[in-house]
Amino acid sequence: MMPGLQSGRRRVRESGRLLPFRCGELPYEMPSLDILPGERLVRVGSRSGYAVGTWGVEPFDSDTALDFLDGLGALTVAGRLELVVRTLESVLASARPESSETLPEEVISAAAVIAANLPSGEGFSWNEEAPGITEWLRKPVPLQVRTLAIDALEATLPVDGWWWRSWVDDAERVQAKAALDEVKRALLEG
Repeated sequence: MMPGLQSGRRRVRESGRLLPFRCGELPYEMPSLDILPGERLVRVGSRSGYAVGTWGVEPFDSDTALDFLDGLGALTVAGRLELVVRTLESVLASARPESSETLPEEVISAAAVIAANLPSGEGFSWNEEAPGITEWLRKPVPLQVRTLAIDALEATLPVDGWWWRSWVDDAERVQAKAALDEVKRALLEG
């Protein structure tokens, strides 16, 4: 388990304030849910029988993203880069990236990890979700890895794709796009 993340605990963002909760406190048996009354949960869905949720617009604001970070946190520096690259390549190897086994949140997380390890991405607020993330990859991060991340993001998240349509709130969709644009900018600048 990665330091800073607690098993069985997640956070929801309500009125800009993060609130701790235990997974059992939310109706996780529900296969799909748009917005929880009283919570600022963007969407909850189901994959392979496990409920996953998104509670914000930043790259690590979902259960899937935090699970991905947990997996990376347990690896060596070389192992992290290998998993990040494998995640990004799996999307590009698919004839239809949107139907890939790799979830968009995993691709976004992989790209955000790369960006966090670049001088232009060290100061992102979402880096706080994973203490030490700015030291997870060997420096300098190769240009081909940065390019791979941009290509995978574009393939996974086409402008008219389901991930963009799945946002319930237009303002949050705009904020999510702005966060991804920041990740892409960092990947381009290095």
